[in-house]
Amino acid sequence: MKAYHAVSVVSLCLISSSAFSAMPAPTSYKITLIDSAYGSVRLSPNAINNNGMVVGTAPYCCGNGPTKGFSWTETGGKTFDPNYNSEYRAVNNKGDIAGTMGGSNRFFWPTVRAASGQYFQRYTFPNPGMAVSINDVGFATGYAGGISALWSYVQNQWTPISFRSTAINNNNAIVGHSLTSPATAMIYDPFSGERSLGTLGATSIASDINDAGIVVGHGTSNSGACTNGCGFIYNPVGGIKALPKLASGSAVAKSVNISGDSVGSSFDANNKNRAVLWNNGVIIDLNTRIPSTSGWILQDAVGINDNGQIVGTGTLNGVFQIFVLTPEYNICS
Repeated sequence: MKAYHAVSVVSLCLISSSAFSAMPAPTSYKITLIDSAYGSVRLSPNAINNNGMVVGTAPYCCGNGPTKGFSWTETGGKTFDPNYNSEYRAVNNKGDIAGTMGGSNRFFWPTVRAASGQYFQRYTFPNPGMAVSINDVGFATGYAGGISALWSYVQNQWTPISFRSTAINNNNAIVGHSLTSPATAMIYDPFSGERSLGTLGATSIASDINDAGIVVGHGTSNSGACTNGCGFIYNPVGGIKALPKLASGSAVAKSVNISGDSVGSSFDANNKNRAVLWNNGVIIDLNTRIPSTSGWILQDAVGINDNGQIVGTGTLNGVFQIFVLTPEYNICS
C-alpha cells in the first residue's frame, strides 16, 4: 500500500490529484473514458491499483470469441491477454494480475500473470477455479471446486479455508462469506484462523479488506432500513455497521482503500442505480462531483485505490462505458 508524507502548501489554494487520509471527500474529479466496446459485447472493469492500472474482462457472448482479460493504463491504453480464455479479477501495485486462464475447452485454472509476463497456475483438475484477489507480498486468494484458499503462487502452496474468499490484504488476511445459509461475512488470518464478522441482522457478504483490517461489503436485516440491502463497514474496534444509502433501495459497498474510503452503488430516490463514495461515514453520489454537462451518468463504482482514484461503469451520452475518476482536492476549502 502507498505511504503518505507531509506536503508543504506554497500557495493559498492548491489543487492536487493525490489523496490524503485526513482529507475530506474530493470536491471534483477528472473523468477519463475507457472505451468499453469489444465486438458485440462490453468490457467490465474489476479493479484499479495505486498506479492507476485497471483490469477487467471481456465476456464470452454471441459468437464474439473467447473470454479475454484486459488491462488498461492511461499512457498505454488497453492490452488483452494473449491466451485463448482468460479473466482478470484483481491487480496488485506491482502490476501482477490475478484471475483465471483456460484452453479451448473453457476449463479454467486459478492464475496469476506477473508483470514480467510469467504465469503461475494452480492446476485443480477436475475442478475449475479462479484467483480473485492478490496482494503485494506474493500471495493471492481464490477458489477451485467450491474450496477457497490462501495461495502462495510462487511456491504453489495452497492452504484451504472453509469459506468463499473475495479479497486479501498485505497481512494475508482474507475475507469472504460462509458457504452455508444465511450468508455471513468471514475473515481468516494466519495468526488467529477463521472467524465471523457478524451480520446486519440477517446476512452479510464481505467484498474487500484494507491493510488496517477495515472490511466492506453488503448485507440485509430482518427489519428496518436494511431489509432491501445495505453496504456495511467493519473495523476491528467497532465491529460491523450499516452504511447510509441514497434512498430506501439497496446499496452495495465493493472496495475500500487505506484511508477507509469505500465505493459501490446505491439506488437513488428515482430508483436509479448510482455510483457512490462513502467518506467518513457519509454517502456521496459521485454524479454530484462531476460537471452536469459531461454527458456521464455514473452507475456503479467497483474499485478505489489509495490515491482515491475510482473505476466503475456508467453511460456516456446513453452508451455503456467505463470511467476512471481522479480526485481534485481544493486544500483551501
